[in-house]
Amino acid sequence: MKKKLSLFLVMILMFSAWPFAVAEETDALPAQWVNASVVGNVSEETSTDPADDYYLYVNKQWLLDTTLTDTKYYITWFSQGQDLVTEQVAGLLSGELSQDHDASQTQLFYQQYLDMDTRNALGEAPLLPYLEKIEAISTMEDLDAYVLDDDALSTLIGWTITTDMMDASRYIAYLGGASLSLDDADEYQELTDLGARKKAALTKMLEEMLQLCGYTQEEAAAHVENMFAFEYDIAGSIYGSSVTKQADYLLKTYNLFTPEELAALAPNLPIAEVIAKPVAAGADVFVLEQPDWLVRLNELYVEENLQNIKSYLLCNAVTSAAAVLDQRFIDLSDEATSTLIGMETHTDIEQVAYNAVSNLMPWAVGKLYADAYGSQELNQRVEEIIDQIVEVYHTRLEANTWLGEETRARAIEKLEKLRVRVGYPDDWEPYEIADLTLQTTEEGGTLLSNMLQVSQYYKQDLLEEIGQEVDKDEWVATPQTVNAYYSSMDNSINIPSAIFAPILSDGDISDERLLGMIGTVIGHEITHGFDTTGSQFDADGNFSNWWTDEDRAAFEARTKKVETYYSAIEALPGHYVDGVLTIGETVADLGGMSSALEVAKGIEGFDYDEFFRSYAELWALKTTEEMYQVLLQDVHAPNYLRANVNVQQFEEFYETYDVHSGDGMYLAPEERLSVW
Repeated sequence: MKKKLSLFLVMILMFSAWPFAVAEETDALPAQWVNASVVGNVSEETSTDPADDYYLYVNKQWLLDTTLTDTKYYITWFSQGQDLVTEQVAGLLSGELSQDHDASQTQLFYQQYLDMDTRNALGEAPLLPYLEKIEAISTMEDLDAYVLDDDALSTLIGWTITTDMMDASRYIAYLGGASLSLDDADEYQELTDLGARKKAALTKMLEEMLQLCGYTQEEAAAHVENMFAFEYDIAGSIYGSSVTKQADYLLKTYNLFTPEELAALAPNLPIAEVIAKPVAAGADVFVLEQPDWLVRLNELYVEENLQNIKSYLLCNAVTSAAAVLDQRFIDLSDEATSTLIGMETHTDIEQVAYNAVSNLMPWAVGKLYADAYGSQELNQRVEEIIDQIVEVYHTRLEANTWLGEETRARAIEKLEKLRVRVGYPDDWEPYEIADLTLQTTEEGGTLLSNMLQVSQYYKQDLLEEIGQEVDKDEWVATPQTVNAYYSSMDNSINIPSAIFAPILSDGDISDERLLGMIGTVIGHEITHGFDTTGSQFDADGNFSNWWTDEDRAAFEARTKKVETYYSAIEALPGHYVDGVLTIGETVADLGGMSSALEVAKGIEGFDYDEFFRSYAELWALKTTEEMYQVLLQDVHAPNYLRANVNVQQFEEFYETYDVHSGDGMYLAPEERLSVW
């Protein structure tokens, strides 16, 4: 079976760690270090001392030497690694088309993306037929027909097929809808400063893009106003970040409905026809993540709201296509991004072309990368570290004193069943796209038409999974990905080749650097299996409560201490870290550091200074204050805190840098954070 474009709703959950001592809620006030990642906060005159601000001490010179540009407004260790991978893959995608089918399709799409002469000559033309379909809607019957059109560029409701979180051995159908322009439904209840900036930027961008498509200024403004009116009407029925960050969110989204029950819940909508294909393929039940959303959509799906719905579909069609149209659309997108991040920015066309082809044909690109740059020796070194860290966790679980015997046994079982994927697949056949053939420019193919063809190819492939047993050997991270993941629904850690290529290419890399940059990441991902969300899945990837009430309460007391500590940190003037939102990642960071340090104890003459420096380098980041406001909506804590807060919890750090009470990095032993 071919592998789908993306693992829809796969839970790449990044949460939690492993405890030592009881961690009740703390009243300690964290150090308020300067956010050195923000442009202008560090100069040559800024003093550094490892005992006061470790992130700044290690990364000061990098921060001074690293310059933001109009194409690089967010620079990290990871993004620099991605730049290297992009350059490597770009070399593979350039030149004459390969004789290999999959490789040739990636080359074709990549080269079409870079062909700005053709894109500029076409202008808005590739988009216009899709807008005309929407404009032709004049009745509810017309709207029904559009909603059912597989070739539509935007829609109100759709289905997908993915692993059943309650039974990870089978696939199940999901029913959901389109997204909101402001992303977070809570913004429609109370607009934040960031939300207001985003709304203003989107409004201007959409109005001008619509004018490029032939609408008058008045018509364009009316469409954008109508779009937001529709979104405000429906946003109250959609979970916002205040709900999605809660530990019980996944359970709230698992609501089973038969096709008949869905039709009864939304009689105004053509539900039976929308889900006809998965039903014909054998789907007899659907997961409806947000029933209130479907009920509200049904209420709005009436004649009096037809114009607002059309405008919503129209604006979404434009934003969906903008990146693959001509330079005018790219410039307007850049202008909106510039407003959002607080500095002028322009699209790096080669980076975007790489991102596009890597997202659309991920495994074809992955094979190119793995064949050219993959290393079995590298994979083996990483697997050895994984074995060491798994053993650390195993020993800790066996010696754990705060878990009851039953819960401890289930945790050990989950650790022992952990799936490990390092580097790239051994067998590429399941990931081939032999049945996908894109059209060249000479054949009339455009970026937009080819993008939609790929999407339809994978959607058709989803239907084949209904009734099939889930392939637990399926990879969830492509080799060219500069990141690492834990997946709850197959209980796996996934360490792609690309994340470690920049530092593992040197065969003489020290144990200290290896553990500081790789060991901590591996420990982080393993820990995700036991965090506030990952701990709700059992050893086989099923959403299941394998904890006693007493043990869960003890676990939550530990995570609450971490949450409280982070929530007291002011990352930007007037902007505090959201300890609830980031709890999974912050606890996982603690687990990554603690497990790597445990491995270090077995290495004679271990250089802790090099280890801690390597770890702090991993989180080097430079960007604008406006962009950092955006980053504070992310589940990860600010990078400077991922360095400072984590190292200050461990005695080895205090001994290495002679840290004492009164120093900025000091935290009293009884206040230090530990979960696992």
